[in-house]
Amino acid sequence: MAEFRLPANSRIVKGVTHPPPAGAAALRTVRIYRFNPDTGENPRLDTFSLDPKSCGPMVLDALIQLKAAVDSSRGRHPHERKLAACRAFREWALANRSAFLLLYGTPVPGFTPLSESDVGRAAWRLGQAFAEVVFDGWTAAQLAAVPAAPGLGEADLGETTLPPGAAALFIELRARMHGLVALELVGHLHPFNEHGAAFFDAAIDRMSGEVDAVQRGTGC
Repeated sequence: MAEFRLPANSRIVKGVTHPPPAGAAALRTVRIYRFNPDTGENPRLDTFSLDPKSCGPMVLDALIQLKAAVDSSRGRHPHERKLAACRAFREWALANRSAFLLLYGTPVPGFTPLSESDVGRAAWRLGQAFAEVVFDGWTAAQLAAVPAAPGLGEADLGETTLPPGAAALFIELRARMHGLVALELVGHLHPFNEHGAAFFDAAIDRMSGEVDAVQRGTGC
């Protein structure tokens, strides 16, 4: 039988084993595939020991940074809160390029997410802090009045607390924000690659104005 081997620089090697949290009674061991194409190093599997009682299925520094921005912006104008939260996410992505591309790109060639898994629910929880600022100042009646595109009203929203139309609007806006950050990280904002912050802020300004227009259009 023929035997095939991956090229030496493509073979997955043992990565970093992180110490368990102090005082944890029960641990869940998780191995995470890590690869940074910028370093030329082999892919690796890092090992984490998590306390399942104190953390959810997705642990991400971006969430902490985003939540901090959201908390510190409470009481400010809704537009300022949107800009603060979006800036916090962009700044985390620029400081953690490989982590962003691993999470929001394709982590393994050929990877296809399961249609029903914890991934979707974890992704929604990750976006909750951002959803808070997107709909800051909205009433329940206004959220319910956001129209849903044909077919979306029948979607199983699961743990999602927003009505279908508002949930779809939120995901669309979040996708646009992620797309802007991704294009900047891979140098595809030409001819504005050297002006990423100004480009990003202007785009968020427009999106914030669009959200305000939808809110006024609900008539509630």
